Amino acid sequence: MWRLPAAFAVLQFAWWPVVPVLLDEPASPAGVALVVLGTAVACGALVRRRAAPGLALAATLAAAVPLGAGLGWRAPVGFAAAGVALFGLAAARTAGRAVAGAAATVLALGATVAVRATSVRAVIGYGVMAVAGAAVVWVWGRSRRRRRADRAARAAFAAGSAAIARHAAAGERRRLAAELHDVAAHRLTGIVVSAAAAARLGDPDLAAEAADHAVRAGTLALAELDRLIEVEEAGEGEAAGLDGIDALVAERPEVAYARPAGTVPPDVAAIAYRVVREALTNTARYAGGAPVAVRLAPDGDRLTVSVVDGGGSAAAPDVGSGAGLSGLRGAVEAAGGTLAAGPRDGGWAVRADLPMDAPAAGRRPAWRGPAALDWALTVLAVALPAGAGLLPGNDPDPLGRPAPGTALLLLLLVLFAAPLRWRRVAPMRATLANLAVLLAWLGAERAGWTPYEGTDLLIFTLWVQLVLAYSVGLTFRGAAGRRRSRSARWTASS
Repeated sequence: MWRLPAAFAVLQFAWWPVVPVLLDEPASPAGVALVVLGTAVACGALVRRRAAPGLALAATLAAAVPLGAGLGWRAPVGFAAAGVALFGLAAARTAGRAVAGAAATVLALGATVAVRATSVRAVIGYGVMAVAGAAVVWVWGRSRRRRRADRAARAAFAAGSAAIARHAAAGERRRLAAELHDVAAHRLTGIVVSAAAAARLGDPDLAAEAADHAVRAGTLALAELDRLIEVEEAGEGEAAGLDGIDALVAERPEVAYARPAGTVPPDVAAIAYRVVREALTNTARYAGGAPVAVRLAPDGDRLTVSVVDGGGSAAAPDVGSGAGLSGLRGAVEAAGGTLAAGPRDGGWAVRADLPMDAPAAGRRPAWRGPAALDWALTVLAVALPAGAGLLPGNDPDPLGRPAPGTALLLLLLVLFAAPLRWRRVAPMRATLANLAVLLAWLGAERAGWTPYEGTDLLIFTLWVQLVLAYSVGLTFRGAAGRRRSRSARWTASS
């Protein structure tokens, strides 16, 4: 933690004021005091760059601005330390904070140059170069953060891979238990209700009818359990949907049923079926003879399922454990919905709100993820040659020509760098687009539309073709890996 700050301090004092003193050049006491104080602040802040990278960057910038404005090239330690602190911020904190830190670094350097520069062009040139430098540090830091996160993810996966099968088996057991409960409880409740009625009724004909209903309910229960086993063994099957709800309600003539909802996604309809089945099972258990209303209705982008009874007597004591609603709530919430159940006007109401559309994935901001690196590379590919061309003292001067030619040159530079933005999505197209702009650039220079020295800026963009070629190579390597995988699967199957 302290080695790098110590090295910066030694190099700064060796550069200035020790070298001028050895060469018998004057060094003002005020300048020496500024260097000592500024170096102490900048290097001291670097010691805390990992624990508090944001504060470290702020402190180094606070030291860099007066050092740069007062001593210029004699005191490079300030912005060198700020670059290290920016790297630490990009590697340790979120992308948004890293972008803010890069912007603060560019503004600080621009303010320093504005104090010392002799022309507006010099301020712009150094400012653009600062943007390029900040982009380089930002990309480097974010790449470091991503590699570190990938390593941590691989380590976590390796550590938890042994538990994957165990958790998957536990989840499958819970799912199967809930399905068995939902399927069996509905029919078995009908058997209990019918058997209890047969035991209470004095009329032999009515008792026989109740017993016959119990037999039919038991037969249906066995059939549904057999169908469930067949589906589980096959590993596939069509979940009950709105037609299944219609059939459930048709078995209960006393139920008032309204289903104005039209088309509903199959997975949402399956959850709605479970809600109605569980609620009707509970009305048969605890509200015998009570009026029951079942309603399915769309509410914006959600489906509302409600089952309300008017209250009644229990069919038999201890006919439920309460596990049905608990499991149902978990299924509804897993689908992104909500479930409410409780007393209402002397009876009981169950209401489920289910989303009919899958939640849209939030758009990742442009400064986050892999796309942010591509944006930073694009900025670097524009800012580095443009800033170098704007610096005073260039001979020849590619950007010191009349406005139309210079504007066209800058436009070509932007178009030359733009394909970096989609190098991950379409690397071959990005490479061809870059080469097309390069040919257009050479043609414009030969036609005299841009300064003849404009292609000198290409020396600062040679790395762009290397990055695009690397992206194309990764694409071909991935395609070759997929072909080998398909060939291996075909060989294994044959």
